[in-house]
Amino acid sequence: MRILASKPYPRCLEPRQTVPTKPRFICVGAIHLLKGHQYLFRAFQIVKKALPDAELICAGRYSHDFRLERPRWENTFTNCYLDHAQLAELMRSCSAFVFPSQREEIARARMEALACVLPVIGTHGGGTTTLVDDGVEGSIVNGRDPQEIAAAMINLATDRELNQRMGEAVHRKRVIRNTWQDYGDRLLAEYERRLSFGKQPVTEGAIAGLDRR
Repeated sequence: MRILASKPYPRCLEPRQTVPTKPRFICVGAIHLLKGHQYLFRAFQIVKKALPDAELICAGRYSHDFRLERPRWENTFTNCYLDHAQLAELMRSCSAFVFPSQREEIARARMEALACVLPVIGTHGGGTTTLVDDGVEGSIVNGRDPQEIAAAMINLATDRELNQRMGEAVHRKRVIRNTWQDYGDRLLAEYERRLSFGKQPVTEGAIAGLDRR
């Protein structure tokens, strides 16, 4: 059985209403080498040169494997740890969700960003392509290339029409339907679909197929 959801979104994850004027980017999850934060921070240095008022927020704790990188980047971004309501409010004030993970399945934070109608910048290695079409709901980049990550960030921050269009595409996508009610509706529909197989009439062709076995 395939249900198009992991865990339902909390109700606080309402869609963003407007594209923010200030360039602000958010990444959610433990600050980790495998999540590509070292490349994101290098990319943000490039972004700051082009957009001095740009802001990067990383909502998550440092992992142990980032201990050698941490001193270099600690003062270049805002670090916080928030509950769902606070995170949702913050996401709605952002230009895009950036997640250059090197090896990960479908991260819940990425789905939460989509629920808030944020364009997503991700990689082929981080599962983003299962939720986002490149150039439609966001950008798929080489997660080990800070220049490519930075270009996608600058593009979404400076082209408000593109940002709005991608946000609208996110809103249209079915992944946005992920409340408890939506989850229950899909589960019920899947049960009904499977149970209906047993109610279909047996045809002569089907009987003949059984006879040949």
